[in-house]
Amino acid sequence: YCVLFAGDRVVMIARSKQYKVHPEELLMLQNFVMTKISKDSPSLNAPICLPRISTTLFGSAYIRHIDLNITMVHVSSRLDAFQEVNMIHKCIIDEMKQTKALDRLVMHVKRSPNNSITSKKAELMHFLYHSRSRHQIVCSKFEKPYNTRNTAKRLIRIYKNLHFELDHLATASSTFNLTSALASGGSIKLGRFTQNESDCTYIHSTNCETIFVFRTEQLEVFAAFYPHVSKESIASTWQMIQSVLKKEEEDYFLSI
Repeated sequence: YCVLFAGDRVVMIARSKQYKVHPEELLMLQNFVMTKISKDSPSLNAPICLPRISTTLFGSAYIRHIDLNITMVHVSSRLDAFQEVNMIHKCIIDEMKQTKALDRLVMHVKRSPNNSITSKKAELMHFLYHSRSRHQIVCSKFEKPYNTRNTAKRLIRIYKNLHFELDHLATASSTFNLTSALASGGSIKLGRFTQNESDCTYIHSTNCETIFVFRTEQLEVFAAFYPHVSKESIASTWQMIQSVLKKEEEDYFLSI
């Protein structure tokens, strides 16, 4: 299969019908593409072990850096296909240049990540959407107050801890429906886990933010609000997130 990377994003995947690319493989490839060894060479043929295929056999990753932030990777089970793959890459790149697709891709990479959701709600500082069925994650850009490495890591650590806390508390939860409770003026105790038959919610408060979590078998959403946000704002923001993601889910996630 072949993968086109633009910065830290996957733009395109071409694969045979017999093989399904797992997100773990994409992460391994992306991490290798970003290494100094890879960056120092315009093209590279490297042996690679993909556990999803075999834990003992090695294939080849043919890496071609088209631009500073544009990279094409071809994964093959053959170890002697470098020249053949190199010609395929050249044909693809020539086609991209002729159709101006490469220029458009370079311009797109230079733009800021899409923060359409956080820009619509002043109370919302950050959100992360985890598609559990696809094993993929999309999140908004880390802007103030999470625009430094330490503050961004702190927020991700909170998300991670809440994720595991939900696993532990799920069996001891009480029956609850967030939308109905908010609509009827019901109160929510911060730090309490709640759920109905299929959905569960959690609200966690710190000195710096209020974290809202919504979780089902298919998805998991984390949203960081400013402290002391009202329950009405949380409810309306969650409804907006649902609406946006429902319309744009195919654009946010890869079908692999």
